[in-house]
Amino acid sequence: MDLKELRCFVAVAEELHFGRAASRLHVSQPPVTQSIKRLEESLGVQLLIRTKRYVQVTAAGAALLEEARRILAQADNVQRAVQEAEQGQRGVLRAGFLATTVFTDAREHYLRVIAELRGVSVGWEEMNSMDQVKALQLGQIDIGLVHTPLERHGLDARPVARGPLVIAVHAAHRLASSRALRLQALKDDHFILPPRHTAPGFYDNIITACNAAGFSPVIPHQARHMLTMISLVSINAGVALVPDWLRTCGIPDVVFLDIIGQTPMAEISVLWNPQNQSPVLARVLKLFETCY
Repeated sequence: MDLKELRCFVAVAEELHFGRAASRLHVSQPPVTQSIKRLEESLGVQLLIRTKRYVQVTAAGAALLEEARRILAQADNVQRAVQEAEQGQRGVLRAGFLATTVFTDAREHYLRVIAELRGVSVGWEEMNSMDQVKALQLGQIDIGLVHTPLERHGLDARPVARGPLVIAVHAAHRLASSRALRLQALKDDHFILPPRHTAPGFYDNIITACNAAGFSPVIPHQARHMLTMISLVSINAGVALVPDWLRTCGIPDVVFLDIIGQTPMAEISVLWNPQNQSPVLARVLKLFETCY
C-alpha cells in the first residue's frame, strides 16, 4: 500500500466512477483500476463493488476511505512543511542582539524582516558584541546585531545603522549647559567605557578620538552595556561617549552634547557565519538586502 494507491482509491470512492476518478487524477483509467486491484490484494479485502452500472463502497472501503483521507492530508502537510523548510519559510532563527539597537533605525528594519517570517520561530538573546561573535562561531545563534568594526574571525557583516557619537554628562556637570563640546574639554573627567574585550571596535574608536584631542582618558568605571554606561552617568560617576540614537533612552539626569570637530561614528551591523547553511538564515539575509 502506497500513497499513489490511496489517492486512486479516494478518487474512485468519492467519484463512484472509474472514468471520472481517472480524469480527476489526470491519468488513463487502466492505472486506476490496477491500483485499486493491488490495494485490495495487499489488504485482503474488497473495497469496492463494481458493476457495469455503478460503483459502491463496501464497509471495509468506507473504513479505509476515512483513514486514507487523514493519511493523505498528513502526507500533504509533511510535503508542504519540508518544502517550506527548504525555502526558509519554516524553522527556527536564533538571534543575538544589543539592547541599544531598539533605539536605532535597525529596529524598524529588523521588525519588518521578522514580520515576513510568519512560519519561523524566532528566539532572542541579549549579548554584547564579542559574545555574539563566539556564539556565531559555535553555532549557538544564527544571526547577530553588533557594534562594528570588530574582529570578525571569518564571519560576514552588513552595516544596518550608523550615526555620530555624542557626549553623555550628568545634568549637574559643569558643562551640561553647553550644546556642543570639543573632546579636549573633558580631559580631566572620568570616562565610562565598556571593557575592551566586549566591544573592541567601539572602545578603540573612543580611545583614538580622545588621543586625537590630545589626552588619554581616565577610565575608573566600566560597564558591559551602553544603557548601563548612561545609568552610571546619571549618578554622576563620569562621562561617556555613546551613539547619538541613545538620546531618547529616557534615563534621567543625563544631558547629551554634540562633539565639535572630528566626530567619531558608531555603527551597528548584522553579523552571521557564512558556513551556516540554514535556509531560514539565507531568507533573512535576502530580506535584509531589501531593507538596506
